[in-house]
Amino acid sequence: MKLPLKEVRRAVRLGLEEDLAQGDATTSALFSSSVPAQATIIAQQPLIVAGMAAAVQTFLLVDPSLQLSVCTRDGDRAKNGQRLIQIEGDGRSILQAERVALNFLQHLSGIATLTDQFCRAVRGYPVSILDTRKTLPGWRT
Repeated sequence: MKLPLKEVRRAVRLGLEEDLAQGDATTSALFSSSVPAQATIIAQQPLIVAGMAAAVQTFLLVDPSLQLSVCTRDGDRAKNGQRLIQIEGDGRSILQAERVALNFLQHLSGIATLTDQFCRAVRGYPVSILDTRKTLPGWRT
């Protein structure tokens, strides 16, 4: 299921509001002014990519001037060490966005990867893998 961009942004805003509610002490301690920086999000293990739209929107909602190079798409199989996203721009903005962006990517890619493992395990058997109706506020439409 592909969420409309409006819903992705809504979930991202909720994540940013929660993460930055008390300010960002780490970024404030490290940077007193704008500093050019670059960052790369790299897969730490083989995985099925999911949550890319949320990760991208997180960076862009924090700072629309950030330059993003998206190297994978949702549903892609990524290898350990594979680059997922390259980010360039203000170091403060990158740090403010990275935790929320990573939370989306890690959580959703984890679900996609485990689901893929389950589907492979039952391939050839007369069974179906179905989802449940767990509630995650802000994550369902």
